[in-house]
Amino acid sequence: MNILMAHNRYQQSGGEDAVFEQESAMLMAAGHTVRRFRVDNDHIHGFAAKVAAGRAILVNKTAVRALLDAIGDNRPDIVHIHNFFPTLSPGAIDAVARRGVPVVVTLHNYRLICPSAQLLRQDRPCEECLGASRMPAVWHGCYHGSRIGTALVATMGWYCKRLLHRYSSRVTLIALTEFAKSRFVADGFTPDNIVVRGNSIADPGPGATVREPRIVYAGRLSPEKGVNTLLRATQDLDIAVEIIGDGPDGPRLRAMAAANAVFRGQLPPAQVIERLKSATALVVPSRWYEGFPMVVLEAMATGTPVLASRLGSLAEIIRDGETGHLVAPDDLAAWRAALSQLVAEPWDARRLGDQARARFLEQHSTASGAATLTAIYQQARAKLNPGNTTCPDPRSPGPGPAAKRPDHKPTLIPADRPHRDSPAPGTEDP
Repeated sequence: MNILMAHNRYQQSGGEDAVFEQESAMLMAAGHTVRRFRVDNDHIHGFAAKVAAGRAILVNKTAVRALLDAIGDNRPDIVHIHNFFPTLSPGAIDAVARRGVPVVVTLHNYRLICPSAQLLRQDRPCEECLGASRMPAVWHGCYHGSRIGTALVATMGWYCKRLLHRYSSRVTLIALTEFAKSRFVADGFTPDNIVVRGNSIADPGPGATVREPRIVYAGRLSPEKGVNTLLRATQDLDIAVEIIGDGPDGPRLRAMAAANAVFRGQLPPAQVIERLKSATALVVPSRWYEGFPMVVLEAMATGTPVLASRLGSLAEIIRDGETGHLVAPDDLAAWRAALSQLVAEPWDARRLGDQARARFLEQHSTASGAATLTAIYQQARAKLNPGNTTCPDPRSPGPGPAAKRPDHKPTLIPADRPHRDSPAPGTEDP
């Protein structure tokens, strides 16, 4: 199959950027022809650039024209868009769908139904706008504390929802979990147009049979991640606590940490995996719904059990008592008991880890991931043109001429060009 993968890279690379690269490589290894089209937000600095980005938040003609040029040269069977915010814009979906090319969009976050992208306010889950007006989000300035910025992002979400309803036979959405799908459906998205597929990663291999009495947190250090609960719950426990990552909450967390906690800062992905391979467990004490954390997959792949909050997508990804344990967010006594039990009973941790790795191999390896993604592509093509496997030429007509002096030039990356290593998990700016 001939596939064009498109993605708007974040200024601080993170999980979505890693998924874009990994899925491209995974599909190529499965025998598909894949080209990668990427734009970034690096030009959005200063007041004037932010105003220009806001004006083009619905349709960025320069980026859309570049994408159409790439499509015309490549004649893809599928265009798979990961992130389109803000430079690629929803106009990319419109332009491709209007020309009869099936579009698949991965919903990596909740941006289309929540301007903050997290369904989170004041470090707690928030669904006040779900299925209703976005005025509460605008009032609270949920997008980076800006009411104007929040209004623009909310308008983009409304516009994108209209596009998706209009092109329901041409656009397929991928939600990462059933829970995430339920939130979009609650906001009015058509359930039949959303398929559920979790992330996949290359198999890093199993970890050590005998593990160190050490637990790992790997991700962004920010209030909604609940790391302070982890530090408080482990203050009196005879267990090493390893904190990997950085963020705005870093100084406060370092100040409150006990002697058994070690802060490593950002580590390359390969080093994070090596630390997981010798750890007793990965801990994810989040206060928000999460999407599908790549570090959770890495832990499962290495046979490392996961202790996570019983909340949102985490409660679906982790099978309580089978691949890890689920604990109520911020319940110090429950977290302390679960951690103590895991360290005191290494044989049970080993059982959980073995089952976590088995589930990874069955559902989230690159082989299973390529198969499920290929099936989604085939369904998307059949939905658009039942019985027709040909792909029309999408080059004409276009959405209009690009600006004579574009402020940003998108780039088309050949599939065989090496890409820099992705950074440690939890660094993306939503």
